[in-house]
Amino acid sequence: MFLPGMKLGYNKKTGKVWSLTSWLDEEDPNKGMFELKMDPTNSNAVKLMRGSEPIWSSGPWNGHIFVLMPEMRLNYIFNYSLYSDENETYFSYSLYNPGTITRFILDVEGRMKESAWLESTQEWNLFWSQPRQYCGLLNICGSFSSCSDETDSCQCLQGFYPLENRQGQNGGCMRSMPLTCNKDGFIKMNDVSYPLSSTQQINATNPFPYSRPQVSSSHKDSCKEACLNNCSCSAYAYNTSGHCLRWYGDIVDLRQLSSKDPDGHTIFIKLSASEFNNGRVLGANKYLWIVAIPAVLLVLLPASYIVIRWKKSFKNKGDREDPSQDILLFDMEMSITTSSGEFSGSENSGKRRKGKLLNGKEIAVKRLSKRSGQGLEELKNETMLIAKLQHRNLVRLLGCCLEQ
Repeated sequence: MFLPGMKLGYNKKTGKVWSLTSWLDEEDPNKGMFELKMDPTNSNAVKLMRGSEPIWSSGPWNGHIFVLMPEMRLNYIFNYSLYSDENETYFSYSLYNPGTITRFILDVEGRMKESAWLESTQEWNLFWSQPRQYCGLLNICGSFSSCSDETDSCQCLQGFYPLENRQGQNGGCMRSMPLTCNKDGFIKMNDVSYPLSSTQQINATNPFPYSRPQVSSSHKDSCKEACLNNCSCSAYAYNTSGHCLRWYGDIVDLRQLSSKDPDGHTIFIKLSASEFNNGRVLGANKYLWIVAIPAVLLVLLPASYIVIRWKKSFKNKGDREDPSQDILLFDMEMSITTSSGEFSGSENSGKRRKGKLLNGKEIAVKRLSKRSGQGLEELKNETMLIAKLQHRNLVRLLGCCLEQ
């Protein structure tokens, strides 16, 4: 609990930190997974941590308020202050009316709540809380994913798919096709909030590895070209003030707003050239697909039926008490690259190679031999058997491909 007169900050000489932590649960006052503390590397912004991951920030102190908390301007109860000298830096507050009883807590779900005691009803009245929305948590969806304010849910950006079959809670997404550096294109996203960039790993010396876009004054076409010709540039935008904004590395904290939200912006996300057909994103031209459907319907329907039945059979035969063991289907050409070197093993059991996913994760890949005589049922049975094996000396099965 953070009460008037208490300190939220740090001692510069001893390294002591004054922070606010959540309970482990509603009944257990031991330290939970959330912590509110000051960030000396970001103009003394207050940040909310989930373990070692920052999920919310107040923005830097501008001398009167924290810049990402405009509601502090409408204050009539508290007198805020930020004190700093050669020994310590801390944020504190006092009450204009000493007769008012208030409390500030960090609950077990990571929400900051300020309440005032109402003598008439003998209860606490909540009048301020942050983050107000699910999407208000920093990087809640992970890289290259957007959080919808309307549905409080995460979704991969077009041209990306969920990383390790997870989405939301920092699962993140990865590219379907790698960039070619100078022959790529952009997809347009409207009604979004400008995101952040994440180009570093979180560690003890770098607890807040997010950065805002690089801003410059240039023509709209020059802005696009600058991002296109830089291999590290992931997105760009051109605002109404004539400024070019460019993001480098992973895109994080992108929010999809309502079309009526006045704070909505337009951003252009870079995609591989192979995702486009004559300047149009593949799959986005509905007229082309309407024409193509009759021609390929007889081919796609039987194939789709087989794949759906095959995936269902995995779920039906798997451990029904653990749905997380469902097998992920990979596209070999689009998702996995393999080296030419092979592991040792029997030819009858299939070739084994070292491989990589598009996110750089090293994997082992077994390709079935034609001489193995293994059919679809054998493949399913073996895959489910391996998926159920859990041991510290065994690598985890990520999924499989069903091709040719």
